[in-house]
Amino acid sequence: MIVKLLLAAILAGLIAGVLVTGAQEARVVPLILHAEEFEKPAAETTTTDADHAHAHDEGSIHDEGSGLLFGLSRFSGTLIANLVTGAGFALVLGGISLVIRAPITVKNGVMWGAAAWLAVHLLPSLGLPPELPGFPAARLEDRQIWWLVAVIFSAVALYLLILRSEVWAKLVGLVLIAAPHIYGAPQPADLTSPVPAVLGAEFAVAALATTLFFWVVLGLALGFALGITGDRLAKMRMTTLVLGGARSGKSAFSENLVETSGLKPHYLATGRAWDGEMQDRIAEHRTRRGPQWTTHEEPLDLAGALSRLDGPGNIILVDCLTLWVTNLMMEDRPMLAEFDRLVNAIGATSARLIFVSNEVGLGIVPDNAMARAFRDHAGTLHQRVAQVATQVYFIAAGLPLTLKG
Repeated sequence: MIVKLLLAAILAGLIAGVLVTGAQEARVVPLILHAEEFEKPAAETTTTDADHAHAHDEGSIHDEGSGLLFGLSRFSGTLIANLVTGAGFALVLGGISLVIRAPITVKNGVMWGAAAWLAVHLLPSLGLPPELPGFPAARLEDRQIWWLVAVIFSAVALYLLILRSEVWAKLVGLVLIAAPHIYGAPQPADLTSPVPAVLGAEFAVAALATTLFFWVVLGLALGFALGITGDRLAKMRMTTLVLGGARSGKSAFSENLVETSGLKPHYLATGRAWDGEMQDRIAEHRTRRGPQWTTHEEPLDLAGALSRLDGPGNIILVDCLTLWVTNLMMEDRPMLAEFDRLVNAIGATSARLIFVSNEVGLGIVPDNAMARAFRDHAGTLHQRVAQVATQVYFIAAGLPLTLKG
């Protein structure tokens, strides 16, 4: 889940950051440049760039020279800042959605973005509107503290008003929205400014409109990114169990799943070449798979092998579980403990897994204790793996019957 959120946030941040930079260049930056014409020369004033802008309004950040940092132009610096800001805000939105268990999707992405804009920009701007360079302002630290409190109160209030149905939640939400404004935002002692008031009003509208565009795009992009990364990761982490009788076509079916997955194929063989017949079977399987596969042999420590081969771009075909059960019995291993290790390894593995196994419980009751124990162990293992698998197939005459997923 964390990997999914990180990937989605980076993708959404890139999309929103690039688009909002274009919007700022078209609507916000010209107003900033115009306002700078009314400012005093840098040598005659002690006012800094940071004091000209709210910490929460990326639209009002500007520079006094040809570069912002390390020789970057205004546009380059703004683009980089917006990309980082977009990814950061996307992570915050994704984290909130996880905490309140309300997923962000393409369908509700606009609503998520609009709600975030209300909390981060519009509601706090009722006390501290976006301001141009040259406009008087209170101390930066005081404004930052008030804005942060207003954002937190507004976000909690929107949660209570939108997602909670209790009357008390609605009342508390309204109180939280009003509280920062009743207390009052920090204001400068002197309101005189060389910048025309109408220019300041135009800037406030442009900045709020641009940030609304940013949040709507970010919400949509995050919903889209979470969808595609979720589908990809779900596909990669999928666990499939393929059951069937001898010569039923289960291995060929499983190998086809691997070859059509688009992931790097690994073949994890559990069998031992006890005799010539088993050697011939192994050679047949190798020839059928082809050179694109990487073959690994592990007759006992299947959990350890899965850990060693783990990787988000890998797909591991384990063929087969019944031979693994045979090996464990021959070594007198604790069967249930080994089954537990395997199930735990499946849950901890990021690679896609496909397990092949023989269904041996459909025939007559075996006539000896070892065969009956083998049948029982295989049945128990199949149930354990099927519980954690996302797909379970039963193969007969080369045809798959879907049992799960």
